[in-house]
Formats: sequence, C-alpha cells, structure tokens
Amino acid sequence: MSKTLRIIPFKILIRSLILLGFVLISLLPFQSYSQISQDCDEVIVRLFIEGLRDSEVSSIICENKTYISINELFAITKVKLSLINDDSSIVEGFISSPEDVYIIDTEQQEIIFRDNRYALGEDDVYLSQGNLYLSLERLDAVFKFESSFIYRELAIVTKSAIELPAMKEARILERRLNLNKITNTVYVGDTLARRERPWIEFGALTYAVNTSQVINGNSFNRFQVSTGGQLLGGDLAANFVSNAQTPLTLRNFSATYKYVDNSDTNFKQFSLGNVGTNSIATNFAPLIGGQITNRSTQLRNTFEYYNLTEYTEPFWTVELYINDVLVDYTEADATGLFSFSIPVVYGRTNVDLRFFGRFGEEQTQERFINVPFSFLPPKEFEYQITAGTFAEEIGSVFSQVRGSYGATRFLTLNAGTEYVKTRGNISFYPFLSTNLKIKNNLIFSSEYALGVRFKSTINYFSTSNFNIQANYTELDENQTVVFQGANRQLDATVAFPLRYKFIQGFSRFRFDYRSNRNGNYSTNTQYIYNGKIFGLSSNLTTSILKNANANALYRLRGFTTFEIYNGFLMSPEILYEISQNKINYARVRIRKNLYGRGLLDFSYTREFFSNSNLFSLGLRWDFNFARTGANIAISEDLVTLGQNISGGLLFNNYDNHLSFDKNITLNRANLVFKPFLDLNDNDIKDEDEPVVVGLGGKLNKGRNGNQMPDGDLQFNSLEPYIDYYVELNTDNTESVAYKLKYDSYNITLSPNKITTIEVPVKISGEVAGYVFRSKNGTQQPFSRIKINILDEKFNTVATVLSEYDGYFSYLGLLSGNYSARVDNEQLQKIFYSTKSPVIIFTIDNSKYGDILDNLEFYLDPKEPQFDLYETIVKYFTF
Repeated sequence: MSKTLRIIPFKILIRSLILLGFVLISLLPFQSYSQISQDCDEVIVRLFIEGLRDSEVSSIICENKTYISINELFAITKVKLSLINDDSSIVEGFISSPEDVYIIDTEQQEIIFRDNRYALGEDDVYLSQGNLYLSLERLDAVFKFESSFIYRELAIVTKSAIELPAMKEARILERRLNLNKITNTVYVGDTLARRERPWIEFGALTYAVNTSQVINGNSFNRFQVSTGGQLLGGDLAANFVSNAQTPLTLRNFSATYKYVDNSDTNFKQFSLGNVGTNSIATNFAPLIGGQITNRSTQLRNTFEYYNLTEYTEPFWTVELYINDVLVDYTEADATGLFSFSIPVVYGRTNVDLRFFGRFGEEQTQERFINVPFSFLPPKEFEYQITAGTFAEEIGSVFSQVRGSYGATRFLTLNAGTEYVKTRGNISFYPFLSTNLKIKNNLIFSSEYALGVRFKSTINYFSTSNFNIQANYTELDENQTVVFQGANRQLDATVAFPLRYKFIQGFSRFRFDYRSNRNGNYSTNTQYIYNGKIFGLSSNLTTSILKNANANALYRLRGFTTFEIYNGFLMSPEILYEISQNKINYARVRIRKNLYGRGLLDFSYTREFFSNSNLFSLGLRWDFNFARTGANIAISEDLVTLGQNISGGLLFNNYDNHLSFDKNITLNRANLVFKPFLDLNDNDIKDEDEPVVVGLGGKLNKGRNGNQMPDGDLQFNSLEPYIDYYVELNTDNTESVAYKLKYDSYNITLSPNKITTIEVPVKISGEVAGYVFRSKNGTQQPFSRIKINILDEKFNTVATVLSEYDGYFSYLGLLSGNYSARVDNEQLQKIFYSTKSPVIIFTIDNSKYGDILDNLEFYLDPKEPQFDLYETIVKYFTF
C-alpha cells in the first residue's frame, strides 16, 4: 500500500511561520536598559515621601541597586508626565511649573532637566510592561531627591528639595485646615460626649489687684474679682470692680445669665442681666435687661476678610474674639498700632477686642467693635430682641428689634426699630441697612435710621493685601440720641505692603475729616510704615493736623528695636514737631526677658517742651499660681510706686479639687481626659483599675493637649459653646498593647468649668506568622502577600502585608475569636493557590495583652496557563 503525501494547507503554513517568528523574536536580546536581570526582582514596596502620606509603588530590586517606577512616582506626586512612546521609553513633562521641563529619553540615553543634560548609563534605567524604572541614585542626582532603600522593611524613604505639586497641595490643604478655627467644618467622632447642664455648680474665679502710691501724695487702689458657674442649666458670670477713689454704684457690679442651645431652631441664645447691645443711640450706662436671638454661637463659613486697624497702649497684647470665640491675637507696636484681618462670616459679626497691659493689667479694658457689614445665607432669617433699662437711670427704657434676611449670597437686608426713653426724652425710630458684595473683593454697606443718621462703608481688598476703605457718617440736624463732636465724618484708608531691597513692611495712608453744624472742621492726614528697615523692626508715622481756626501741625514719629547684648532689647523713639522745627520728646527703652517667666523693663524719656525727665523701671514675674509686677517712675519732683497681682482659681467637680493658676480666664472652657485601664471591659473606671500615663490628643482647631504626670490630658482656656472634635492616641503610653475603644470624640463645652471625660483603654493582642511559597522544590519566604484579619462576624479588622522574610504581624486585637485569610484576589492575580486559606484563632488578653505568633500559610504556584510545547504540537499537526 503506497503512502500518500499530505500537503500542508496554506493557512496552516502561514500560522506556523508566524508562530515560529514569534518564538525567534522572543529569543532575541533587547537593549540593556529594557532587560530585567535574573538577579533582580520586580516588587511593590512602600514609599515614604516627606510631607506626603505613605503609598505603594512598583520597584525593581537588584543586588546593588534599587529602581523606582517613574510613571507611578510622578503620578503619586502629581508631576506632569506625558508618554512620547507608548512603551515609556521617552517621557516628558514638568515638575513644579512649566519652566521646570524634563525629558527622559532612553533611546538617546539621556535626561534633560532645566536645560541641563544628564547621561544615562546602561544600569541607570529599565523598561518593563510599560513602566519606566529609574535608579534611586540617578533620581537623586537629576531631580534633587534624597532617597534610601530599607531592605528589611521593603520601603523607599525619600524627600525632595523641590516642592512637588502634591506637596504644594498638601501645604495649601494644611493651611485651609488651620482655618477651621474660624469656620464651621464638621467632624464626626467615634462617640458623642453630651454637654452637662447642672442646676447649680461653682466653676471659676479670677482676681486682679492694682495699687499705686505717690510719695508725699495720693494713692490709687483698684480691685477686680470675677466669678462664673452653672445655674438652672445655663451659665452665670458676675464681675465686681472697686476703686477706692470713687463711691460704689451699680456700675461697679455686673452679672449675666446665658442659656445656649444651638440645636433649637427658634431660640438659640437667651441672656438676662447685663446684656450687650448694638444700639444706634449713644449709651453711657450699662444696659440691664434681657436678650433673645436665633443666632448660633457656631461660626459660619468664612465669606471674606475685613482689615481692622486700631490703636491702644504701646506693646499691649490684643486678643480678637468673634462672637465670643478667640480667633487671633497680636502685640501693638511702639505707637500702639495693631491690625487684624477679620474673617467676615455668615451671620452678624460681633468683634470683641480685649487688651492686656505690660504689667499684668489683664481684663482692665474691654470694648466692642461692630464690623459694618455681615451676610446671611440665601433665604435664611435671623433676629435679635433686646429690652431693658440703663443702670442708675430710674425710669429709663431701651428696646430694639432687629432682623436680617439673606436675599442672595451677595445681598443681605437688615431692618428693625429702636425705642429709647431717658432723661425725660423719648425717641422711636426705624432703621434699614443693606450689605452688598459688588465683586469678589468689593463690598458696600449702608444704614439709614429715620431722623437720626445715615452711614455707608465701601471696602476693597485684594489678594496682594492692597486695601481701600472709606466710611461716611452724617447725623440729622434735629436728632438727640447720638452724641459725637461732629455731624459729618469721613474716614478713608489705603493700605498696602511695601517691599523694596532693604525695606520689608506695611504702609498705610489715612485721612479723617470732621465737621459740625457751626461750619468748623478738622482734618488728620497720616502715613504709617511698620516693618523692617535694614533688618531692624521699625515704625515711622507722619501726620498733618489741621482745623479751621489754626495752622496745620506737622509731626514725625520714629521708633525702632534691636538687640544690644545677650537678649537685651533697646527701643529708641523720637517725636519731632516739623512745624516748629523742635523735638517734642525722645525716649529709650531697654527690655530683657528673664528665664521665660519675667520681664525687666527700663525707660528714660526726655520732654523737651517741658524741659523734664522721666525714669521708669518695672519688673514682672509669673508664678504658676499668679502674675505679679512692680514698677517705679521718677520725674522731676514726683516718685510713683506701683504693684499688681492677678490670677485665678478653678474648681473641678469631678474630684472636688481646687486649683490656682495664673492663666485662668473667665468665660472660657476647660477639658480633661482621664485614661484608665478597663480591665473588666465595662467602659467605667472602677477603683481597682489603674490610670494610663501618656495619652495624647489634638483638637480639630489645631491645638495639642497637655500631658500631665498623673495621666490626665488637659485642654485649657477653650472657647465655650463650640462643637469640638478631639482625636486621641496612645503613642506615648507604656505599652504598645494599649488600644482605645473610642479614639475620637465630639463635644460641646460649657464656660467656667472643667469638663471631665473618662477614657477606657483596652488591652490589645497581637497575631503574627509567616507566608511561604514552593519554589525549586523548597519552601521559601514570600513577601508582599496580603493577609486579611476578620472578626467572628466576618468584618475585616485589618489587612497586613508579609515582609521580605515572609513575616507578618498585627497588633490591635481585643479579646475574641478571629480568622486570618490570604487575600484570594491577590492569589488569582499572581497565579498561586493554597490548601489552607483560612486559619481560625482566639485572642485572650491579660493585663499585658496576648500574642499568637504561630500562623503559617503555604502557597503553591498554579499550573501555567500557556504551554508552548502543546501549542506547537497543536499547530504543526498534519
């Protein structure tokens, strides 16, 4: 029987040739920068970049070098990257700005960055699966990184000398988060600590004593005591001031009861006693009565900023409160000038400035400034009703009803009526005001009170700190309720930063105009520079004073500060009368801080007009329980001595403890966390449960707590009625097995008390083990394998990765039943399987925790999905 020759079909022939070509091509060597040596491993490692969160990135680890995926690194840092070739052999982009252009060209074997060329060696770069890998050494040399690879942890730690885009975003985000102290950002904690409302409870007391004696003359003594606590679910504060030189009247005593409930839609605040009033009429006496409003104590989101510039005594500390919330503080300069950039928030913005003198004159001055515009969200209505009588004016009556409505986001309408009866005069007048945002940086406001006055304000401010503000006020000729020296007032201010070579500061032009019904007028034109000249803190003020009946008065005031020796600061000052070509006075002041607790202050003033001299020497010293001060002033024939002391005490109702402290301030809140080891897991501190020392925490306002030796975590002098979010941690406790059941809290605080929260600390256990894989007939450690830890309800507690030696561990398990499982999705991706994917275990914590470290997972490679021999046999079978 003859054999028949089988003819190979053309289709099979073509298919065979293509397959043969594929095999031959796969055997050809690629360029050196695209090959991965058998001595190298392509793995995923942890990436730690200074200023950013840690992440994962692909890398190639060789015996002497480590390579990082540029595609993934630049994606994490948000660096612009464009592919010229699809295989990433040529990429380009820019780092932080379009001027920082780079090109990585593996074909030409070079990197171009900032017009510089860097050669690429054969072992500087790899190409694999569309990823471009660059050695850490080349990354550092070209792109200004400082990198290191930690083999034990399979981690790359690096930092960049260039601010990468992701770093810039993080910095901007951090700055925005800091503004949470003046915005209404909401954080949700693990648990809510409800505000207590006791029927009666004593809280805090502050005192201040100031005395002065004139040798062979009169003496002056002033005593002030303030106290606060809780009453009938609200807050009560009282103040008493005594001056030996004046008789006691109702003005010496004040008391205010305040009830706040921000959850109530219609009645959020109620005050009784001495109440503040935003009245149109001039009031010379305190108002005693009541006030009710639906305005929340929570600050709404910031709308714009308003620049406030005022004067006080030189070098006094000024605190800025917005709706009773401390948002900023500063120190006045040598002329008493200070300024704030005030966030204009949705809602009526009441600005409170509190002044503190150099020698302990805390709480001795207080005044309220109302920002002349405020805005409400669209379709929101806000009201305030105030009524009462003026102290020491029998039969006097005052009442005001005020309402505001947000017509649009840029327009708020305000209206109300005011009734005043005093000294036999009765006045009743309605008023209307508008607040309008014309452009993003241009705001206009106006107010008209029928038969009383017209006011308007326009404010322009730019992102470059350039500000123009003008205020105009005109009184009705027949009005009798507003008392001021002029019936027309115009104030205009232009402020801007000044930076030129050796000058770095802030400048302000100000023009004031006043006129009265008789035609008399006065003007005051000022130019103020405050900043540094040749590196020295300086202040220059020039002014021109002019009125209708006198020649203009020109004067120049100069001041600077510099260090002369070992922390001694010298501040010379001079006032020169340009019009008279004479020096008014010259002063030199020398200060020295003493060990962070005290201040030594000496000054000498020469008055040229009166031909006199004044010497002054003062010493301030702060004890833990009080602030003290003493000073002496000597003039030509007068010697004056002065002494002062101030402080306070705070009562803790949790343990009936009374503490004395120099920093206690009335109408502030205090928060204490008491951590304890919850041995019986009942969330309540029992007598036999020890305290835990080292608890840490931070407020959403950006403030860290004070860790006390007895284990307490304290936050002192906080704003009351504000929703706080607190994050706690056990980083500094004595055992890593300590774990918090609740590591974040939401809480609203009451003033003039210590709010105490017990924090149960749980004891956590640890689970650990190894992951192995079968390779070349042996069991070898397997790194970067995900192990999921699940509780008995199959909720994922944690996910951990095995390390380079196959080891994995997790600390943080409470007592109970758990299971450890190899991540099935990852196994499918890497073509591995295991015969025991789940291991069940139990954690039974003692006082020192529990550890289970005998878990072992064995992984086997799956059968290959593509068999080259079978494929060839299949295609070449005739």
